[in-house]
Amino acid sequence: MTYASSGPRNALVIGATRHFGEQIVSALEAAGHAMAFSFEKAAATLDLVVINSPVEPRRIRFRAMTDADFVQPLEQQLYEFVEAVQFAAPRMAAGGSIVQVASRAHLGTWDGVDVAAAGGACVAMARSMALELGPMGIRVNTLAAGYVGEAGDDAQAREDLAATVAWLGCDASRLISGETILLDQGRSLQMALAARQ
Repeated sequence: MTYASSGPRNALVIGATRHFGEQIVSALEAAGHAMAFSFEKAAATLDLVVINSPVEPRRIRFRAMTDADFVQPLEQQLYEFVEAVQFAAPRMAAGGSIVQVASRAHLGTWDGVDVAAAGGACVAMARSMALELGPMGIRVNTLAAGYVGEAGDDAQAREDLAATVAWLGCDASRLISGETILLDQGRSLQMALAARQ
C-alpha cells in the first residue's frame, strides 16, 4: 500500500544503505517525498526524519561483557538518534514526523544486554522527545522490528516495515506520537520459549 503525502515533503533518511534502507527509500519515493541522505544535503526545512538503526544480535554473555562492548550499540542506536534529532528539530515545522527504526531489544534479549540497554534508552528518549517537541507539532515514534537475519526477516517483512515508515510520515498518522510500534510478527510473545532453547 502506498501512503501519499499531502503536497511536496522533504525527508532526511539516515542509514539508507543499511538493512531495511532500500525498502524505506522506495516507499518514501512512492509517497512523493524529496529525500536527502546526509545532514549536508538536507533541505532547509524538513517534514520527515527517519533514523534507520537495525540491530543484529551480537551473542555476548553478560558476565563476559566489557564496557567497550556497550559502545557500539550506543553509538549506532542512541547517539546517532540524538544527533539526527538535534539537527532536524529546528528545521521542522508543525506536522513534522521523526521515526526511528530500531529493534525489539528493549523487551529483553538473550545474550544481548548491550543492545537491550541501548534499545531501552532509545524508547525512553523517543517518548521524552515526543513530550518536548509535541507543542511544536512534531511527532516522534519508534518502530521496533525483529533482528536482522532472524526468522521472519524476509522481503515481505521489509516491505511492510517500509510501508509503516511511510504511514508515520503522512497525515494519516497525525494522532500517533511517543509510541513504540512492534513489528516482529508476534515473536516477542514467544521470548520465554526462546530463552529456554
